Amino acid sequence: MLAQNFKTAAELGITDEELEALVKVLGMLERGEIEAAPHGVSFFHKFAWSPRLPKPKFFGMADEVAVSHCGTACCFYGWARYISGNERLFCFYEGRERDDALRALFFPSRSKAINCSDPELGAMALRNYLTTGYANWRKVVG
Repeated sequence: MLAQNFKTAAELGITDEELEALVKVLGMLERGEIEAAPHGVSFFHKFAWSPRLPKPKFFGMADEVAVSHCGTACCFYGWARYISGNERLFCFYEGRERDDALRALFFPSRSKAINCSDPELGAMALRNYLTTGYANWRKVVG
């Protein structure tokens, strides 16, 4: 296996715990452990997952999401919080300024009109972010 050439947490502007969680999500996506959300499945809102909710089952980066408590789907953000068991991971609303690259990773559709529920494409964008600091969603989804 080739060595991972990921940027450090400091280079990405995130914590070591956040980096570790994203690397674990990437591994799960690349091994096919997280399936695409079937058409019509509702999604957890990007900020809704917490240890009080059921385990997510699918992957989805859709912008238009219905809040659901049935454990159906999560984006990178939700999966990272689930894997770490820390619902405070990536807290955007407590004065923690984040750069545009991290926001673009978590919210591709806000600026690029991209909705992606394909785990393989998601893995490519996440690997891009971890190695270069930019998800580059537009190139990933074509």
